[in-house]
Amino acid sequence: MENYQSDMDDSYSNSESSSDDGSSDSDTSDSDFSVGSDGGQREEKVQKTEAAITTSSGRRVQRPQRADGAMPEEGQRRETRRRVRIADDDSSAAEMRSPDTGDDDIDVPGPSTSDVAQVKKPPRPRQKKESFLDSFPEWMRMTEPRRFPYIAQLGDHVVYFRQGHESYLERVEALNLYPISSKMRPRPSLGAEEFGIVDDVRYVRKPYRLTVVRLAQTDGDGQRTGASWTVKFHDLANVPDFIILKQHYDASVAQNVQEGDRIEAILDGQWWTGTVNRKEPKSEEFPSSLWFCLRILWDSGEEDIMSPWDCQPRSGSRKSGDEATEADQRTFAFIEADNDWPESNFHGAAEAKELCCARMFDAVSKLSVRDTVEPFAYPVSLEAFPHYAANIDYPIDLDTIANRIRNGFYRRLTALHQDVRQLAVAAEQFNEPASAIVRNSRIVVEALIRFSRDPLLDDIVNLYDSLFDLPSDQIVEYCRRQMPKLSLDDEILKQLAESNPSEAPVEPGWKTDCRTILRSVMDDPCASHFLEANAATNEDVALALHQTCDLTSLMDALERGDIDQPATLLRDVEKMVHACKTSIDDKRSPVYRDSLALGSLFAERMKGVISQYERIWKSLIDPAGRITIGTAVRTSILNNPPHHILVVPPGITEI
Repeated sequence: MENYQSDMDDSYSNSESSSDDGSSDSDTSDSDFSVGSDGGQREEKVQKTEAAITTSSGRRVQRPQRADGAMPEEGQRRETRRRVRIADDDSSAAEMRSPDTGDDDIDVPGPSTSDVAQVKKPPRPRQKKESFLDSFPEWMRMTEPRRFPYIAQLGDHVVYFRQGHESYLERVEALNLYPISSKMRPRPSLGAEEFGIVDDVRYVRKPYRLTVVRLAQTDGDGQRTGASWTVKFHDLANVPDFIILKQHYDASVAQNVQEGDRIEAILDGQWWTGTVNRKEPKSEEFPSSLWFCLRILWDSGEEDIMSPWDCQPRSGSRKSGDEATEADQRTFAFIEADNDWPESNFHGAAEAKELCCARMFDAVSKLSVRDTVEPFAYPVSLEAFPHYAANIDYPIDLDTIANRIRNGFYRRLTALHQDVRQLAVAAEQFNEPASAIVRNSRIVVEALIRFSRDPLLDDIVNLYDSLFDLPSDQIVEYCRRQMPKLSLDDEILKQLAESNPSEAPVEPGWKTDCRTILRSVMDDPCASHFLEANAATNEDVALALHQTCDLTSLMDALERGDIDQPATLLRDVEKMVHACKTSIDDKRSPVYRDSLALGSLFAERMKGVISQYERIWKSLIDPAGRITIGTAVRTSILNNPPHHILVVPPGITEI
């Protein structure tokens, strides 16, 4: 198998600090963390055996065995949106606290990646105030798309509301959930409403189970401004989302609900209908903000405060009390598909998403039955592993991923990749790093992500088995993360032009070098079969080139600016070579040998370009995600001719 080159950037953190922000733990009071045996909760039957297993660290542990391999039933999901009363009701603190649950109540299997041995040393006994670590909140286990609560996914275009963030923090402090540090509070420079893109999603266990997102600020047209900030939050009862998808925001603005308009909303699993009684800013400090600007008089006579995206114009004969069906919930949560899905240019985003999801659901289903994949196939009981939840930031398994794929939960392919990578993260957090189960989890990740990116691959099991023959340094996807699609080229050139208009380069150096490399490869004899699809003498190769690309079309794409980074060009060539190889039956033919030579030649020549491009990218992006160029960096770049790689001197820290 050829060496695989990912188009992703640097390492992806395999575990989060358990003492994030240096904060101590606080008493858990969020009702979302209650765990009981009633309702639609899933129960896993586990049979414990006395299998004597010695870990790599010399510890003796037992491996609980699953009594049956049946797929767990879907658990009952939490309601999508809680009502917010106008009157202040401080008594709700007691209502939102989880009921005390004894050990006998915790019989719900939390999502897991492993039910095998070689686990790390159990943590110290926790005090009662850390009881939120005994289980996973419901919002982490959701598999159905919902408008509320907002579940962050990579690449989301969102709207952030400062007033809502402040309300969330006030509620956290009122319930004494966890201490709020100064870094957790909104920046004074943030406006009432900020547009942004989710560039990073992480999860932490301390000081509470929280989602950590890095938001890159955008303007009204969705273009990045270069600023970014980090937000930590979780789904908290009776506190509306303060981050929402921009598509929902735009739709609500277009509806322009006014006083007297009839509206409807899904609250607590039911439809509510009413009338907009008043529309006014919630705070005089932010007079233009739409946050909580609607006073709603429900047909029942009750009143609520809402935001325009919480409701929609009333349709048909719907009335308060009608059950919100699953179809209603999906329609209420619907957003247009993103072009991130493979082959969106050929099929359109919606069809491309449908095709990719069907293909990936089939791949996950086939892979889950393999013996080495079984530990990651389903959630395991927290009774079998009582310390599992305390060690895991984010629970995930192939069954949960399959359900999310089937239900259209993922808004783009990068979000699916994020969940797949968490399989390896959780495996390493709970098991010995050098154990076989950790390596197996990485191979599962590698197989699924490679398979998802290449529509020409049709056998996930064969791909998975072949990866066991590769050295560890070629299993890379588990530690990769998506590189934000920043307009670095334009931004860098703009800053350089402002600094020294007479000497600024006309294009980024990586494009010049990619063009040079591509031309040199096209002149090599091994490339003669792959220059143009219409000129290919082998019919199968010609068809493969038409389905992917040829070298001439790649050169045209590079000239037009359609290639956004060196790794994209390498990936396109690898996809083309793979398609041509698989189309040739005679493995001794000159065309097949030339395809191997072409792939190796191009990958070897692109190594330096990709390596230095990523080094520059990391040098020009500060930890907060802002594009910054210091004086020393700018001078170094200007001193390089345009046809050279832009090299940033090591050790530069001045910004």
